[in-house]
Amino acid sequence: MPRKQRSCTVKQKLAAIARIEEIGLLETIDELDHPPGTVDSWWRARERLRAFKGTKTTKGQGRKESFPFTPALVTFMNDIRRDEEWLTTSIMIGLIEHN
Repeated sequence: MPRKQRSCTVKQKLAAIARIEEIGLLETIDELDHPPGTVDSWWRARERLRAFKGTKTTKGQGRKESFPFTPALVTFMNDIRRDEEWLTTSIMIGLIEHN
């Protein structure tokens, strides 16, 4: 069975670097349960990680919404259904064009 691919945050990598400075690389590798090459690459990239200015967690990544008003569209659709009216594509297109 293949290993589960993990993604570590910059904050976790910086904590690992601090731990390497305290107890050493090999002990940290055993302690963290990460592949040795991964921890070693964090150690080699420590200056770049310390200079990182972005978010320290992985939030904010991923694809941006195509329609920034999606919650408004869903609310509109639910309101139409609640009123037991016909919900057609042309009605939704009209809302999209209006916004």
